[in-house]
Amino acid sequence: MNELIAVGERLNKPLLNLESGIGNILDIEYAEKRAFLALSLLYEDANWGTNALHKDHIFPQSMFKAKAMDAAGLPREKQEEFGATYNRLGNLELLLDTDNTQKNDQDFAKWIQTRDSDFKKRHFIPDDPNLWNLASFGKFLERREELITARLRSIIHISKGAPRCL
Repeated sequence: MNELIAVGERLNKPLLNLESGIGNILDIEYAEKRAFLALSLLYEDANWGTNALHKDHIFPQSMFKAKAMDAAGLPREKQEEFGATYNRLGNLELLLDTDNTQKNDQDFAKWIQTRDSDFKKRHFIPDDPNLWNLASFGKFLERREELITARLRSIIHISKGAPRCL
């Protein structure tokens, strides 16, 4: 594999730019078949095949309906922004079926308070309660995608500012 990487670099035709590859992963959305696979990269101890896992919206889909966003007092431009981004990988997680059933359409800010710090760390949930409300969804998504990016970099052993090619 290293020889293949070296040939690609010499020809200035890398097989994959890892930084853009991470960006491509973050762009994956809920309905895509590869979303579950992309999420599975984030978890170290998923016990594949022994636990029933559900692909879940962290901030529930119901929070992004016009009625809910109006009730939250979000201006129209925020409603459009959030409506266009709530299906991104940054708002998705893999939950045990029992946790997902329990969570259902609960308000995220209330539900996350019932979870411990290990849960937040495992699911890359920013540990800042100011980001747990709908009005802060954009900042939550940005921060969570930073945490996911750090995890993906650690998996592929690159550091920020030093992208490598595969």
